[in-house]
Amino acid sequence: MRKKKMKKLLNGEETAGEQTEQNELWDHLSLVLPKVPPMSAKVFQLTYVSGFNRKEVAELMGISPSTVKHQLARSLRILRGLLERVKLYT
Repeated sequence: MRKKKMKKLLNGEETAGEQTEQNELWDHLSLVLPKVPPMSAKVFQLTYVSGFNRKEVAELMGISPSTVKHQLARSLRILRGLLERVKLYT
């Protein structure tokens, strides 16, 4: 469900209220993303901001797709924890 919501938000398919929520989420993400380890942050950005799939991210970064999967899971876990503290992610 989270992936569907993220794709919906990234594809511009949201209502006005959802757009406000998206803007707030991106504002908070920009504040907490520097707290994520650099490699995990890069994988997150390439996947969710730039829209690359795991295989493409692996090729761009010169790492295996399983490393991309691990780093993406790591970044999401850290970001969820940080965003839960500001009660934006439930």
